[in-house]
Amino acid sequence: MGGHWYRLDGCYRGKRRWKCARGCAARIHTVGKRLVFSDLRHRLQVVYNNKGYPKLALNGYYYRPHNAYRNQPKVLWYCAARNKYQCPARLRTINREVVAVMGLHNHVR
Repeated sequence: MGGHWYRLDGCYRGKRRWKCARGCAARIHTVGKRLVFSDLRHRLQVVYNNKGYPKLALNGYYYRPHNAYRNQPKVLWYCAARNKYQCPARLRTINREVVAVMGLHNHVR
């Protein structure tokens, strides 16, 4: 998920708990193939430009928020290089927590 490997840490009543294979604090929970919880702490930070516009930095890539959702609890973020490289990578946050990483980057950092 998001270019990271996870190892199975435990199961209980169909829910699987996964931890980052690199040993960092990131973890996810799944039921079947559905993600039900994520706590992604892989070098995630929000940076602001001089006009106060937010960008999300995750693993060396930058994402910009979709304008329609920018001030909502659930935000869709597109790769900042979407227009330049037609990059399909995007992610979704709910209350500033990454819950889904979709697509792969088609360019270098």
